Amino acid sequence: MKFFRKNMDERREFEVTPIANVTVYVAVFGLVAAIIVQLFVLDLNFAYIAGEFIILLVCVIYSLIGHYRRGIWDFYTKPGMKAYFAYSFVGVSILMGIPILLLYFKNQASMLDSLWIFARNFIVAFPLVFGLLALLGTFTKKRQRKLAENQYGD
Repeated sequence: MKFFRKNMDERREFEVTPIANVTVYVAVFGLVAAIIVQLFVLDLNFAYIAGEFIILLVCVIYSLIGHYRRGIWDFYTKPGMKAYFAYSFVGVSILMGIPILLLYFKNQASMLDSLWIFARNFIVAFPLVFGLLALLGTFTKKRQRKLAENQYGD
């Protein structure tokens, strides 16, 4: 005997899925915002945000594994060099740019120093993120082919 029974049909599950997706995005972006505020606005050290950081990493890793197992890359793009470049450029620019802007506006660094820090961090982070996305994209393409072969019995 099951302790919990499923009370939803497929139509209702389909309606609930977008709500769950938005909830997850709000939670992840909320954690990122909380980490940025605590580190750069409140000047707390990393020990104070370790819990949020661990939860964020667990959510991201679980999402990556779940998407890989289903052979899903993205709703709007396919795995390829353009997607890797765009996601790497935008993601690194935002994640490196926000802390640098906060340092500048808190008068902890001059404009030239802020740009130098951003450029140095960007040069290091961009190839790493691009390489990880290329690796994940390659794995996802292989997984998609494997799932297609199993589905169609080729």
